[in-house]
Amino acid sequence: SQHDKDVCIGLVPCGVSGTSIRDWFPGQRAWDEAVEKIREALESGGKLKGILWQHGVSDCGTMGARAYEDSLHKLCRRFRSLCKDKKVPFLIGQMCQTQGWNDSQESLDAAQHAMTQRLPLCSIVFSNNLEGRILHDESVFTAASSRQLGVRYADACIGHLGDDFEATSTQKKPIEWQY
Repeated sequence: SQHDKDVCIGLVPCGVSGTSIRDWFPGQRAWDEAVEKIREALESGGKLKGILWQHGVSDCGTMGARAYEDSLHKLCRRFRSLCKDKKVPFLIGQMCQTQGWNDSQESLDAAQHAMTQRLPLCSIVFSNNLEGRILHDESVFTAASSRQLGVRYADACIGHLGDDFEATSTQKKPIEWQY
């Protein structure tokens, strides 16, 4: 990357594999644990510069696209409220495409794309050209592809925040990175 290699980026891992978006409602374990970790990071002097959302497979076929989109919209607003920053970028990573997508996955992907029109500073991080494998009947990214996806997330975040990670973008148009 052409960006400053001396910039330190810390991650606050909150992911829980196999969860439904419903598990991210207040009062549910996934949400409550994420709140605890984020608050701890913020109280220790950290500044949240982006929210990475890599999710969707578990909700394919279990809820309609509009219900998923509405739940995701509320989730993003809760995260931003927690961080006391309405302008923190919300970056949505596409599901692994190794086996192609069925109608339910296509529908969920469309709902995720719709979020970029509903929320400012919300972008899709594309998964095209990344390799995956089947694990427990789901396509998951290989280690190398996961690292590449991380680079794509960083590029998207930088696209919103600027090279110095200090400015907050006023850009309204979603950024869509193609690789």
